[in-house]
Amino acid sequence: MLEFANFLVKRNEKIKYYNLLKDFLSDGKLDENEKLELEKPASECNLTESELLDAHKKAASIAFKNITSDGKITVEEKESLEELINYFKVSPKDFNFDQNVFNKFYTLGLIDKGLDFSQKLKIMILISY
Repeated sequence: MLEFANFLVKRNEKIKYYNLLKDFLSDGKLDENEKLELEKPASECNLTESELLDAHKKAASIAFKNITSDGKITVEEKESLEELINYFKVSPKDFNFDQNVFNKFYTLGLIDKGLDFSQKLKIMILISY
């Protein structure tokens, strides 16, 4: 009976952790205070990295979806996604990441930011391959 109770407590803490994570990622990044806040439910029930991996994969997928929602990826959004991937210890293979979409939208973000003609031409040639 005690095992089942522990299972329920851990499950509830995972749900709490994931909900906090979703809320904190609404701006596409985690600040230090948010990271500390996330550690509370994880440490209270001794949740391991492997137990949190599914939440991290889902969060990375949400972050990628959010940064591509406007049809371009800015340098800041790219850096934010890289930070999240490193913090979560996941790779692009672990979540819904599409390298072709990333390349296209990041290029459009760079173009939108303003590049000179020769830089735009090089990028357009790279995209076509």
